[in-house]
Amino acid sequence: MKRTIIFFALAAILLPSCIKDEAPDARMTVTTDKTEYTAGEAVTFRFEGTPDNIVFWSGEPGHEYANKSNYTRVGTFLLDFTSASRYPTSAEACEMRLMVSLDFDGVYDIATIGNEENNWIDITDECTWGPHSSTLNFISSGELNINEILASHGIELGQDDTIWFAFRYFDDRSTKTQWLIRNTNLDLFSPFGTESDVATITSFGWTSVPEMSNTVTSSQLLIRGNTDVQTIWVVSAGFNAGDVDADTGTPLKSISTQMSEYTYTYDTPGTYTATFETSSVWYTGGNSSVTSVQVNVLPASTDGE
Repeated sequence: MKRTIIFFALAAILLPSCIKDEAPDARMTVTTDKTEYTAGEAVTFRFEGTPDNIVFWSGEPGHEYANKSNYTRVGTFLLDFTSASRYPTSAEACEMRLMVSLDFDGVYDIATIGNEENNWIDITDECTWGPHSSTLNFISSGELNINEILASHGIELGQDDTIWFAFRYFDDRSTKTQWLIRNTNLDLFSPFGTESDVATITSFGWTSVPEMSNTVTSSQLLIRGNTDVQTIWVVSAGFNAGDVDADTGTPLKSISTQMSEYTYTYDTPGTYTATFETSSVWYTGGNSSVTSVQVNVLPASTDGE
């Protein structure tokens, strides 16, 4: 019984001392040796404080603390496909056009799909098209930068825009040319090079207008009219131009390491807000802080000095 009493007495003495343990103050002071640097010159950030964790945000594009949460940027659409045509002996009387629209009303109806309100833009001449041949010699369209093409038409793609693609076929002869489109790919790049595979031949959501059997398959678009049909639109689903992304920081320190300074080099002139996100989290609680330092980076001297 005495041993039990002693055990509880010791526990009562030790428990308050454990509870008093608190996470270190996460606040940290950051200083640099000077206010201006040249591109390519090392910048040393000196720390005063003892946070458990430090994450560094250089302030460069893609690494800005203000953009740490997901937000929307305007991405760059890149489109490519391969094409070929065959039957009859000449394709000159058959029109195959590549169109884009930011205003398509989503009504897949042959009577209205070509209306002015849908604002289809003809970008056919931006592509390389496969030759007319009975052997189906498929040729790549080349990589089409849709943003640049739209800009040449006075249209700036915005983050809230939706874009549709369409192949428009017309042939009024009794024996009609057949067009085949394969390997369609649509990629979206963020301003900082993050690539997203938006769609391939199987995920473009192609719809034939009017509906034609075998036009849309898992491997290609096979577009050919018949006695009753001279005009065919094959229209994609709509794709959002906004690319959801987030900037990233660089972890510098964890609870198991010590750090009193950090050196970083800016290669491009500019004014940067270098940010240090700090935190200390223990079982008794935690706290966090953010400290920023402005770094002015000048062009490197080119006069040989």
